[in-house]
Amino acid sequence: MPEDTSGPPVFAGPEDLHEFEGLADLERRMDTSAAVLAQVDVPVDGTVLHLGIQGGAWLAPLAAAVGPAGRVTVTGDSSGTPEEEEEEEEEEELVWMSAATARVVADAGLTNVRFVHPATAFDGRLYDVVVSFRALYGRPIREWDDFIDRALAVTRPGGTLVVVEYDYRNWHYAPPAPALELLSGAIQSHAQERGDVDFTMDRIPGIFLTRAMVPELHADCAALPPGNLLLTKPVSAAATGTGISDPVRAALGDDEVERMRAAAHPESIDPERWTFAPLVLAAWARLPAPTSTDDAPSSEAIS
Repeated sequence: MPEDTSGPPVFAGPEDLHEFEGLADLERRMDTSAAVLAQVDVPVDGTVLHLGIQGGAWLAPLAAAVGPAGRVTVTGDSSGTPEEEEEEEEEEELVWMSAATARVVADAGLTNVRFVHPATAFDGRLYDVVVSFRALYGRPIREWDDFIDRALAVTRPGGTLVVVEYDYRNWHYAPPAPALELLSGAIQSHAQERGDVDFTMDRIPGIFLTRAMVPELHADCAALPPGNLLLTKPVSAAATGTGISDPVRAALGDDEVERMRAAAHPESIDPERWTFAPLVLAAWARLPAPTSTDDAPSSEAIS
């Protein structure tokens, strides 16, 4: 959906191309991928599965780590079959999302990165490293355990699962933006009260601990200069039809949410306002290695 220039912008959804560009800028400023991958064993000639929303910043370092003979397999943010995607009319969004990241891959000249439909990522192949990047964001909390278990099922014994999510409690502005803060707080509180999503990511370490895995942790945050595209995130997220806006609209009513969006919109386009972007929390742990080399399945590169 095009932007409504007469008022607050309306995006097609959280995977809008503008947000990809803003997300990529955020990742570059924090460089979380470099800090985490320096501590994760990514084998040369190995295989990596990248699940979730794609900003592009993780792909180049992952591709460099596995080398030309390795493979980085990339999916979008979905867990359904192709047939389910068509029924829910999400196939176009999935292609759009992959195309946005494909541009990053093409610009960087990455030849060992391949895009696949999300449903094919869990088809029995084993990967040396599985990176879940914002794959839990927006996913109902009741689905988290199943998603993580499937990710672990395709991580080879001795391999590593990396989970990266944002903690939106750290989204602030300078100078202060009371209307934006109010709108953001309403989205977070009402969505979490309904149990649909978790904006705090306090649950991430527990994902590993409940599976007898002790994770390593790394956190980053960034200050984005005026004009950054993520400054409009609360305004676009609260738009009708984004899904994430449903709980706050159910609680406050459409008229009140639109009033809040209209009040927040001028603050979101202030040319002097900085955004202190969300804390990025990365957690990772290695699966137990097999007791003998005879028991170890080999990682399978996708040809």
